[in-house]
Amino acid sequence: MDRQIITKSLNLKPEGIATKYLSMGGQYHIVGLPDPQLQDETINLKTLNRKIQSELEINNQLESLKYVRLDVQNQMVSNLSMNNHKIVSLSPPTMSDHAVNKQFLDDTVNGLARDLTTENRR
Repeated sequence: MDRQIITKSLNLKPEGIATKYLSMGGQYHIVGLPDPQLQDETINLKTLNRKIQSELEINNQLESLKYVRLDVQNQMVSNLSMNNHKIVSLSPPTMSDHAVNKQFLDDTVNGLARDLTTENRR
């Protein structure tokens, strides 16, 4: 499309405020907009695309925080916050450094208590 600059007078109040809407008729563009400095300024497409890209990157970062990060050896690389939620369906430990579920802990403590009670009765 051939770019042509059309100049037409706008009706402005003395303080520079337009008195009517500006219609581009669906066929003309406003060009040469600088990056906005204030919240109520018109935004150019370059700035809009940059803002959208920034928001997408932030959303992707937030989305990645929903998952546990692992290194190449499948080891966690950061702390895991359960945010007051429980870990469920934890299998019984098979190694000394495995986490234990409450049932395993209760059984172990009750077994030790029985053993101590039996020892004290002898």
